[in-house]
Amino acid sequence: MMPNIQKTTLIASLMMGTMISISSLSWFNAWIGLEMNMIMFMPLIMEKNTKTSEASMKYFLTQTMASLILLMSSTMPTVMPNMTTSESMTLITLALLIKIGASPTHFWLPTVMEGLSWKSCMLITTWQKIAPLLLLSYMLPTTKAMFIPIIILSVMTGTMGGLNQNLLRKLMAFSSINHMGWILSGMLMGNSWLIYFTMYCMLSLTVMFTFMTSGSFHMNQLYFTKTPPEMKLMCTLSLLSLGGLPPTAGFIPKLMIISLLCESNMTTLALTISLPSLISLYFYMRTSTSGILLSTNSVKWKTTLKKYPMLTVMSIASLPASTTALLMM
Repeated sequence: MMPNIQKTTLIASLMMGTMISISSLSWFNAWIGLEMNMIMFMPLIMEKNTKTSEASMKYFLTQTMASLILLMSSTMPTVMPNMTTSESMTLITLALLIKIGASPTHFWLPTVMEGLSWKSCMLITTWQKIAPLLLLSYMLPTTKAMFIPIIILSVMTGTMGGLNQNLLRKLMAFSSINHMGWILSGMLMGNSWLIYFTMYCMLSLTVMFTFMTSGSFHMNQLYFTKTPPEMKLMCTLSLLSLGGLPPTAGFIPKLMIISLLCESNMTTLALTISLPSLISLYFYMRTSTSGILLSTNSVKWKTTLKKYPMLTVMSIASLPASTTALLMM
């Protein structure tokens, strides 16, 4: 076990690396922040486990490759005068897409998350995406044309990959790929992606914390777990909200992005990303109903609610929050 002081220092340095990246004025400083973020993240996910060691190595090699592409593409225009700025920006965009795990550079995310603990999965799907996403938003005007195929591929890959998954960590990985498509489409519309990303982080953390608390890593473990029924109810609400089922809170950001796309005469893109999301709602409902409908051996409603008050508030508040937002629109 890592000492608390050491873990606190690593987390503080991890956050500092992200802040350096998003506040830098040059790509070299952004690269330094991303490298600092990666180096401080590696000890947090390392455990004395064969699967974890393999996943950590895959994560390290993939992030190193992306960082190398970022560093080389940002310095090439000065070394190679024949290289245009648009070509350099395309390579930088490719490097940042690898870091966030968007399709078609998603190959590393499901296998890495499969071998990590739930705490590490929480960090990979939330905090580790902040710096690359903000850097992508900074350079959007020059790379807007290449975003549309990436958005469509991410939504389709996340949907198709999650349909036949029984492993919960892989399921959340493909869910992350799916939501990256929606986040990038919100990026085309300005700063609306920040609202979507914040909502995604809250719901994703709630779901994965519930899985971690119940010790569930496989779909079958949701059938015969001793998790109290109110915990299953909170997980169900969060999963349905993550899938965007009306009138849950996760439906509001999707409705907002669809409305903005239609107002910008991008109805085809809105329709293209909406239809796969209806299919992806199937595996969210399959995961949630399998856990909520079957009986449990433990009925301790009051004890669990007192033990996890924040989790209770975040999941139960999804319905009234979304209903209020709909009435205000």
